[in-house]
Amino acid sequence: MSIEELYNVSIKTLKIFKNEIESEKKINEAIYQLIAKKIIIRGTKLTKDSVLQNIKRKNIYRYISKNPGSHQREIRENLNINPQLAIWHLKMLEKFDFIRKNRIKNKIIYFNSYIDPILDEKIVLIRDSKNFKILENILLEPGIFLNELAKKVKINSEKVEEIISNLAKFEFVLIENDRKSPKYFGNLKFIIPILKILKIPKLKIDIYIESERISSRKNKIESFKI
Repeated sequence: MSIEELYNVSIKTLKIFKNEIESEKKINEAIYQLIAKKIIIRGTKLTKDSVLQNIKRKNIYRYISKNPGSHQREIRENLNINPQLAIWHLKMLEKFDFIRKNRIKNKIIYFNSYIDPILDEKIVLIRDSKNFKILENILLEPGIFLNELAKKVKINSEKVEEIISNLAKFEFVLIENDRKSPKYFGNLKFIIPILKILKIPKLKIDIYIESERISSRKNKIESFKI
């Protein structure tokens, strides 16, 4: 149905006589408000309410909601959807403002539309499995040294340093210089909001907070001894 057809049907259904200028004006305004809010979209028969009636599209939306920062190939493979169909459904979800996309490091990444775009790079950085493994070990053992960390995550020291440097750019990791080697600490103030977006279980987050508390108490005791 075109916008003009919708307008005519509205007048007929609401039994408004032509030339009732105020009523016609209100119908016009209502239709364009629906367009502005992306409840109806020009050039498609879909409405916002009907978009998620398609089971594949609904599953894509659910996947992106649970896995913000996911890319197209990941979505396709996890939901077993062919590329053309995935592109079509992603475009429909984007048109109706359910999701949005961003290009990060030559990949098209998808997010729920309510997530602030300023957080996109931070989300992608932390959800990377290697980055998260390193960050989690720092959170569980605040003050861990580079060599010890590299052994725990089974990644060579140079790569660990590179990843920590990227995490430090967003203040996720604080680096304290020591005589032997740098010590690494997690910065929960900046990390927790991203962990919540990534749906990390509360129990895990509580463990990270408790590890920081224990470390802080230990450091205070050691400073008194000095």
